Amino acid sequence: MSQWNLNITFAVLFITVYSASALLFTREEKVATSNGREIDESCLAKADAGSCDFYTCFEQRLPCGREYYIMKQGLYYCNKIESMMNTFPEDVQLFLRESQTCLMQSLKDVYREDIISCHDLEHQAVGAISNCYLDNAFCSRVRGNYAQFFGIYEATDLLSTGAGKVWREIADLARECGVDAFQTITSEASETISGVVDDLVDSIRSRWDDIFGRK
Repeated sequence: MSQWNLNITFAVLFITVYSASALLFTREEKVATSNGREIDESCLAKADAGSCDFYTCFEQRLPCGREYYIMKQGLYYCNKIESMMNTFPEDVQLFLRESQTCLMQSLKDVYREDIISCHDLEHQAVGAISNCYLDNAFCSRVRGNYAQFFGIYEATDLLSTGAGKVWREIADLARECGVDAFQTITSEASETISGVVDDLVDSIRSRWDDIFGRK
């Protein structure tokens, strides 16, 4: 079997197992309320400017906590992208800035609410990824730099509870970019996951040996 087929087989197997197991491990539903905190127009302006500070002021008004999207993915990856920006070619930098702004703007109406479901917020935020990426020429600007681009993301986030939403967004992107891009994108994603799984297996084996001793 070719490496490409192995990658696809691994990705399909992972998604299938993950989809089934995710039903068994769900977080408690959490609701965030403004508690009288007013809408800050300067916070909305930060979204239009593509400033990572938008996520901070969003969380201040509607606090979901560090285990939910705004802090765990939104702010974290926005800051990480900013720190890595100069390592990318100019076309990719332009894509990253414009897509980041798009993702923030997609949350402006949510910010204006007085009470939100943190789980629904995560669905909406992740669901905007493929549209924001495609609207800002992901397929043409990032082509040839897929490995570096996916290197931004922590592989463990693709194994966490709720990661099925992210996999669907990756699949949508790959499909829209064409056959060649589909092969490359899914290959890069599956390679990332396989590395995490290898590390996990090694860790389990090591722990097993520590507890029971190698015969």
